[in-house]
Amino acid sequence: MAEKVNNFPPLPKFIPLKPCFYQNFADEIPIDHQTLVRRIYHLWIFYSITLGVNLIACLAWWIGGGSGVNFGLAILWLISFSPCSYVCWFRPIYKAFR
Repeated sequence: MAEKVNNFPPLPKFIPLKPCFYQNFADEIPIDHQTLVRRIYHLWIFYSITLGVNLIACLAWWIGGGSGVNFGLAILWLISFSPCSYVCWFRPIYKAFR
């Protein structure tokens, strides 16, 4: 059996960090549950995209005369809540179905 190399998150080669997790739905998740786990994964991606849209909206609001505090908090939420939600929410679900 070949050694499993971590492949998530996919990072560009110029970043000196390596991926932290191995994730392969076809190999690790039983066929009966692959659709459900993929839907949950897409829900996590949607959550992360929503945080990115929140960042853009807070930037637009700040440019339009609003408070810059909301933009700072949006950056903080995107940087901290996306990885934390993966580790504390999606990864335990993935391991449970594995």
